[in-house]
Amino acid sequence: MKPDVKSFAEYVALAYHEARNVRHLVRAGRLDKTRYRLLIDAMDKGRDEAWQQLQPLRKKAAASNPG
Repeated sequence: MKPDVKSFAEYVALAYHEARNVRHLVRAGRLDKTRYRLLIDAMDKGRDEAWQQLQPLRKKAAASNPG
């Protein structure tokens, strides 16, 4: 059975995009910023802008052909 790389790439992109919202939990004092700093700082805070940042990598991953 061939892995469904396109779907996997879509799921990972969506999960990463939503994970940027961890900043709200950090701001509320529920999580330690040092642990999530790279995730918080890696993407734009705006929903649409952050999604656009992911598109080139998502498309490249979706088009890959695993051995």
